[in-house]
Amino acid sequence: MGAACRKPPAGEPVSFDAPGPAAVGRPTRIVARSAAAAAEAAFAADMAHPGMVPVFARASETAAGRYEADVTWTMAGDWSVLFEASWKDKRRARGRLPVRVAP
Repeated sequence: MGAACRKPPAGEPVSFDAPGPAAVGRPTRIVARSAAAAAEAAFAADMAHPGMVPVFARASETAAGRYEADVTWTMAGDWSVLFEASWKDKRRARGRLPVRVAP
């Protein structure tokens, strides 16, 4: 099998700590974990509503493989938080966390 036929490596696994209660206008700490440290990482929160502006937050690595950011919600409802991380050696991690935001 030639190099062009090989599948790309699977992404690094991601898990999330359960966030505390989420409410409009109040920051919620989102924590993602990966087995690999020293990534460039960010969170993007989005709703399914057409025209909704996503909320972005750059993640800080607070311990090896632990990435945190505060997300401030702009509307009540069901949100999806996407975590993305990448390393210099081209590895990537990606995961989604559903969050229900109260008014």
